[in-house]
Amino acid sequence: MTAGIIFSASPLLFIREAGYPIDYIGLICTAAPIGVILSVFGRTVINSSCNKIILIYALPLMLFAFALLFFVSFNISIFNYVIAALCYGLGGGLFQGSLIQIAMNQKKDKQSTIGGLLRLFQNGGIIIGSACSLMLLEAKISPLENISTYQKLWGITFSVLSIMFVYSYVSLFRIKK
Repeated sequence: MTAGIIFSASPLLFIREAGYPIDYIGLICTAAPIGVILSVFGRTVINSSCNKIILIYALPLMLFAFALLFFVSFNISIFNYVIAALCYGLGGGLFQGSLIQIAMNQKKDKQSTIGGLLRLFQNGGIIIGSACSLMLLEAKISPLENISTYQKLWGITFSVLSIMFVYSYVSLFRIKK
């Protein structure tokens, strides 16, 4: 869901609020995919268990990204957006890579089922996030009203990630007991 929101709302933010040309916006919005690419190198440096990667690195990086976007919504700059998008991409890449590794550590006969379900839920979340964010952004016409809508989107996403973080943290301790 978070990917759907950041990838659908960000271009609209820069088109409507900043008036940047579309090719410039395309370059700005590559920050998150660059973060995902950097996460591959980050995983080799971290060299930790999947649960620790998710709790210590991935979710906190994504939480930081949306907290930054939430607090600078009224005065978004390219620098702030690029930092937030890089952090989101890095955290998202670590998160997704860890989930895939957890799926591959399951029984051999369950790997394809778990991997398929994981991808199904990821794609469903992206669709739901994109649809919800575009619906909210199209509901208002005035650019000044849209800024508060962007802040609401970043806040909703921050809340979803916070719930995921708390749930993951509690689940990890239940597993250890």
